[in-house]
Amino acid sequence: MRTHCIECGAAFQRERNEKWKKLCLDCWRASKKPKTDELANLVREVEAWRSRAHFAELRLTLATKQAEQFDTDELKTLRRLVHPDRHGNSEAATRISQKINSLIGASNGRT
Repeated sequence: MRTHCIECGAAFQRERNEKWKKLCLDCWRASKKPKTDELANLVREVEAWRSRAHFAELRLTLATKQAEQFDTDELKTLRRLVHPDRHGNSEAATRISQKINSLIGASNGRT
């Protein structure tokens, strides 16, 4: 039996007992793919949560361990974790990175 797709209007073949088939094969396949916008929004949301988790972990670390107790390697690791490029150039990441840079400079004998 020949019928028309309810999405695009294209003609397609279906059996008489397949009244549930309302979409052509192309439209049906397209309906099963994740929407690009939805996927991009989910990716952005996951990245935002990761960023919040990194900052929460950093605040906890800084609250429990004084900055003077970090050695240079630990400070460099912290700098990599909070680098503004990893957090959408956020103001908070920039401010914390600048503080860490000044601590690294001070630990190397520079101010």
